[in-house]
Amino acid sequence: MALDITEQMERVQRADELARRLDEVTSTSGIGVWRVQRDDGRAEWNAQMYAMTGLAPDQPAPGFMAWVERFVHPDDRERVRTAGVEWIKHPDAPLEIVHRIVNVDAQVRHVVSRARAEPPGSPFRATGVAIDVTERELALAALRAANERSALATRAAGIGIWEWDADTGASRWDDEMFVLRGVAPRPTSPSLEEMAQWVHPDDIHYVNDQIQSGRVEDRPAYYEFRIIRADGVQRWLASRSLPVRDERGRTRMRLGVNWDVTEAHEAAAARHERELVLRESQAKSELLA
Repeated sequence: MALDITEQMERVQRADELARRLDEVTSTSGIGVWRVQRDDGRAEWNAQMYAMTGLAPDQPAPGFMAWVERFVHPDDRERVRTAGVEWIKHPDAPLEIVHRIVNVDAQVRHVVSRARAEPPGSPFRATGVAIDVTERELALAALRAANERSALATRAAGIGIWEWDADTGASRWDDEMFVLRGVAPRPTSPSLEEMAQWVHPDDIHYVNDQIQSGRVEDRPAYYEFRIIRADGVQRWLASRSLPVRDERGRTRMRLGVNWDVTEAHEAAAARHERELVLRESQAKSELLA
């Protein structure tokens, strides 16, 4: 007796080809895939899981506890172990854990691990992925460091930074904007009425005109004005702002800075006073001559 198994073989070949392509895609994307057999609890890894950890491909894939002890970063180990054990007891919802691993070469990698329980008919008890996000985490850390350095530099220079959303009209002040006005910083930016009360009465119309013309004409703006701080002290501030546009050229927001220029104004006033005195002295000398 002979049986025609052509169709079954074709299905197996298609499944093998699909699995091969899936493994290529996940490996290229830095995604490790693991599965746990239902009958004996044996773990299976794809090539990327081996590459991520540095474990030799001919070595058996470790189970969860062995994975935690061998590869999870010591500072994250207890948290990952606790979350994993709790999920094994109650696998009602998918699991997601962000943590670090240390591969066999002692390199630290940042990983997002996700797992889900398979339905009863599946030969696997659970399936999961480990996504290598090291580059993203390093880029975010570098961005945070750059922002912190920028904030430190602006604070040291006494520069306040503000933003204005062109769509919502909402604004945001950093801490130094409040400090310049002698006010304790707070999370929310002041209202228009509050901002106006700090501007010197003789400069309020000028400031409003500069703000309005900058927005209407959609151009950079630079002007200087006087403020009355919360402690009653008068200071001179400089304001510089410019429109920030999206990829279509539409102004999305205005970004601006304030800084104190009181000393420069006082020096200019003193110089002007000296020039007046000198001219008066010269005029008297010419009359006496």
